[in-house]
Amino acid sequence: MKPKIIIVDDDNEILDSYKDLLSNEYEVDTANSVEQGIEKLSKNEYDVALTDMNLHQHLEGGLMICNYIATHKPSTKSIIFTAYPSELNRKKANLENVFAYITKGTNETRNDIQKALKEAVHALNQILIKDVSPDHYFDDTQKNALPYAIKQFHIQNYNGINQTQINNIPIDTQWIFLTGQNAYGKTAILQALMIGLFGKTDGKFNLPAHNANIYVELKENQKTCIYPFNASQFRKIAAYGPSRLIIQHPISNETIEEQSAPTYSLFNHDGILLNIQTDMVLWKYEKDPIYQTICDILYALLPHIGKIDVKDKKLIFYEKETGNKNFYYNPIPFSQLSVSHKSIIAMIGDMIKRLTQSHPSIKNPRELSGIVLIDELEAHLHPSWQYQFPGLLSSLFPNIQFIATTHSAIPFLGAPEHSLFLKVNRSIEKGIWVEQIDLDIKKLTPNLILTSPLFDMDDIFHVLQPNINDVRTEDDYKDMIENDRIKNILKEYSMNKQKYKNQLELEDATS
Repeated sequence: MKPKIIIVDDDNEILDSYKDLLSNEYEVDTANSVEQGIEKLSKNEYDVALTDMNLHQHLEGGLMICNYIATHKPSTKSIIFTAYPSELNRKKANLENVFAYITKGTNETRNDIQKALKEAVHALNQILIKDVSPDHYFDDTQKNALPYAIKQFHIQNYNGINQTQINNIPIDTQWIFLTGQNAYGKTAILQALMIGLFGKTDGKFNLPAHNANIYVELKENQKTCIYPFNASQFRKIAAYGPSRLIIQHPISNETIEEQSAPTYSLFNHDGILLNIQTDMVLWKYEKDPIYQTICDILYALLPHIGKIDVKDKKLIFYEKETGNKNFYYNPIPFSQLSVSHKSIIAMIGDMIKRLTQSHPSIKNPRELSGIVLIDELEAHLHPSWQYQFPGLLSSLFPNIQFIATTHSAIPFLGAPEHSLFLKVNRSIEKGIWVEQIDLDIKKLTPNLILTSPLFDMDDIFHVLQPNINDVRTEDDYKDMIENDRIKNILKEYSMNKQKYKNQLELEDATS
């Protein structure tokens, strides 16, 4: 099937001339005014629109056509040709995502147009998401969409990913979990999503996109956007690699620019996270209520921290005795906290600061919205903490969509409602690809999760391979202890039946 194009020009001779020139390779339609061009565009689908800049009484009629295409027909490529080129109009055309800007009336015009059309059609063939998809929900009765939610993604030629895609992601999905074997590409998927949304550059830092082709469809409040990575500008996003301990110097906001860039941590192990502690000290002195709000967020996420205060212009932390809310250990600075505490404080502080930059009018961090990517969610966390962490983040930041990789089944036990589970696979033939695993996770035990397609563990018994009859099958350690107690009582009775028989007979005789 020939690519379909429309040519818009107020000179009918030019229309006929270009129609004759291009009809062998393209299905050609024409229009001789802005109004007729927009009317035909509204009723038909075209691969490319080729329009003159000046049309009848519209000196910039071509830009009007291109603006309509950018707004209503994003899968159509637009080309402008003009006899009066100017740098100003070229810049205006760039703002309308015009594919090519060609000077008309030269000996090379026809060749330039034919070349631009071929390149435009080739570029169209590289578009992985051409049209906006219908909205889907986990819960069709409530339809509580997140402010920002990924609807689908397509990835080609990125870091071992030949071709993979996930479609029809519900827009009320608060958690997207990625699991898979080590070195199978979970991090590559996260990085590709970051590139697809953020774009190919982060300040002075060029993201390693190379020959990649990445498209992400994103629901943004009431509208849907399709982001090709080479034109993406989504900034309500934060990303974290597995190493999230290095923060800005506590008495300065100056950092190495590249290492503190929004995307850097996800691609490197020496990323510097923004330090919220300096801000908290200032808020404490100014008696700003945001100080207490952030303290409350940290108390909820850090069960062993009972109090946060300021001393000598530095934050200090009071760890509390487990089970004793009234006893606090000696105060310690951030540098002396455990790795798990430092990791969470650093990541949450950075997340709040970055998303606040893109939501300057929001004063309560709990109201922040956006997308947060976390590689190795379980890093440094005890299993009981892994279990609680997803639910805590959801309740504290209900407007954020979290996308996280994990090697542990424990976070899945704490997965909130409306969570999506993706498994990353790899083979020589297909490269890296992703599949959606549909499981009612709330009905599963850790053993069932580990032996499910999410983790593919065929054997969950101890490596010493005990006798199958000796394997404990209780679901709870307390149940196991109680069963052992009862078993010991029965064992003692079986070994001393005569003793118990004599005792019972004596009791009957004396009663």
